[in-house]
Amino acid sequence: MKIKILLLALLLSLSLGLQAQAATVTLGVGYGYGQSEYRCVDGYMEMFGSYRGPLPIVAFDSAYFGLGVDGLALHVFNNGLLTADLLLAPFSNKYDPENSDVAVMKLLEERKMTAAAGFALGLNTPLGSLKAVGKADILRGRSDSLTLALSYSYRIMLSQRFMLIPSIGIQYANSKHYDYYYGVTVDEAINSGLPYYEVEETDHSTSFGLTAIYGFTENLGMMLSGNYTLLADSIKESPMVDESGTWGAMAAITYKIGFGDDAKRAAAPKPQPAAQTQRQTNNAQPNAHRQPNSVQPNAQRQQNSVQPNNR
Repeated sequence: MKIKILLLALLLSLSLGLQAQAATVTLGVGYGYGQSEYRCVDGYMEMFGSYRGPLPIVAFDSAYFGLGVDGLALHVFNNGLLTADLLLAPFSNKYDPENSDVAVMKLLEERKMTAAAGFALGLNTPLGSLKAVGKADILRGRSDSLTLALSYSYRIMLSQRFMLIPSIGIQYANSKHYDYYYGVTVDEAINSGLPYYEVEETDHSTSFGLTAIYGFTENLGMMLSGNYTLLADSIKESPMVDESGTWGAMAAITYKIGFGDDAKRAAAPKPQPAAQTQRQTNNAQPNAHRQPNSVQPNAQRQQNSVQPNNR
């Protein structure tokens, strides 16, 4: 029932957003690889978690709603410098024993993905962008996770079409989050032979990323991205994990479609610049000025030719 509510909220946001004054939909396809921290779970295809294969890309944004990497967002405040959103999103963490090649790992219980509600705050300056994203598990009986991600990114414009975005981030999580996804219960220890493991402290991971974006046209673009995450000690010390860090990469082609005022402005004829209009006016004026001047000498010569007879 809760999953149906999440889907209905998503559909409602899309329908309301398309009726807003301006909206954009970004569609694309990519190919990605993501490394798992779990023992011998590497490169299998999933919508969330580790993956290796093609990925559909769908993003949406309007004045009121958005859908992107942070999930479904309700835009509360945006003045260009500061932004504030309310979020409804999944926790991407999960573990499926069937995806491991290690026999003892197959004897563990599944760690399921869960839903979260939270917030996103952003600060955009010429010196870079700061972002804070907080989330809390809203499905009872799952992970009871509380997370806070802090990140900094900076856009480097190498040309009008090519841009690099390096980034760094820190991801905090409470002990319940780490214990659910990386702890080993007493029953699991007895059944699998792995040592019992419980997490009792808040910890954090650190990530580094680099994204390259090239725009073929105003709407068509290509993206290459890569990231590396230094895992928290609470993760590295788990008997379920055999990595100290994980990395991922993705390449994608995207196309942006505008609706509402954005589409109308793109289709409307562009007004001529004031300088061009002034040049056209100036080009027409000399002809008007030259005509009276060309007539005056003739009239003057005729007058001069008549005056001697009068004398």
